Amino acid sequence: MKRWGLDPKEKAMFFMMDVAENVILSSRNIGTLRMLTPRTLNLFDVLDSDRLVLTPDSVDFLNARYGVGNEESEDDDEQEDDGEEEEGEGVDEGTDAGQ
Repeated sequence: MKRWGLDPKEKAMFFMMDVAENVILSSRNIGTLRMLTPRTLNLFDVLDSDRLVLTPDSVDFLNARYGVGNEESEDDDEQEDDGEEEEGEGVDEGTDAGQ
């Protein structure tokens, strides 16, 4: 960890696509280190870490899954926009009716 400029006293999270068995076994000896894969990735460990270390493959995974160009995220945004317009129309009608 020191070789990469990480302080062993700080909480660090490594996000890798594949973790070798010897790395898993070695990392268990360091209480401030979390080794995560796409299967074990969770928001708590990301936010709880002082330092994040990502491999290029893991960055590509995150961009494909959650990135701006993701079709699912664009569909979700459109659905949220539609819901906001409907709610806004209801509020306007209620205000007119009360006057």
